[in-house]
Amino acid sequence: MSGDHKNMLHNFTAEYIYIDIQIRRMIMAKAPFTCPMCNEYDKWKLVDTSNKGFSVGKAALGAVIFGPVGLVGGALGKKTKTYCCGNCGFKHDYDA
Repeated sequence: MSGDHKNMLHNFTAEYIYIDIQIRRMIMAKAPFTCPMCNEYDKWKLVDTSNKGFSVGKAALGAVIFGPVGLVGGALGKKTKTYCCGNCGFKHDYDA
């Protein structure tokens, strides 16, 4: 194999590993440092943070299954962060 082919293979492997890492980060629901679609760093911004609060459905189900203690389950929320890319427009919610 010539030097150019080895270089090309190394670049392809490094890019494959980088994309694999980005996909794994999305699966783990943690926000990546760059946009997973276009790899933009500077325009990949946090645009919203939300804390979903009391859920009547979760409280009712918790009360049926666990009694009064289950009502507390309705108050447990999930905090999410929304990131948006200013370059390609990709937008995704991640766990905080």
